[in-house]
Amino acid sequence: MKIDPKDFVVVQGERVAVEVIETASSKKRRHEPFAAPWVKLPRLWIEQLGRTRSINTRRLADIILLAAFEGRPGREIVLSWRTVPGMHRNCRTRAAMELRDLGLIAIAHNGRRALRVTLTEAGARDTSRRK
Repeated sequence: MKIDPKDFVVVQGERVAVEVIETASSKKRRHEPFAAPWVKLPRLWIEQLGRTRSINTRRLADIILLAAFEGRPGREIVLSWRTVPGMHRNCRTRAAMELRDLGLIAIAHNGRRALRVTLTEAGARDTSRRK
């Protein structure tokens, strides 16, 4: 039997055998990102979304509000295919343009890259997390 030198410690000048025990707490737990259980829907958004007939516009508005609530205030939201799954690019663009026309968001568009939106001052009220 071969003894590993790292399984010993020196205590008061004597070598003492040490048994290494693996515990469950030594495993690193994975940190899950913040997920909001609910989101406030501002009255302005309710009134403005009542004027639209497009379900994609309403769905995109929900996704934008959820992302704004979970993220930092004033930060832009990237409307990629991962952020808005299952919605075609043309539908996503049309819905974002309609939300812009309603005065709820501002859009930054750079060619064929994903749309980047920020909430306008009127649309940003009451969407931040409060402690």
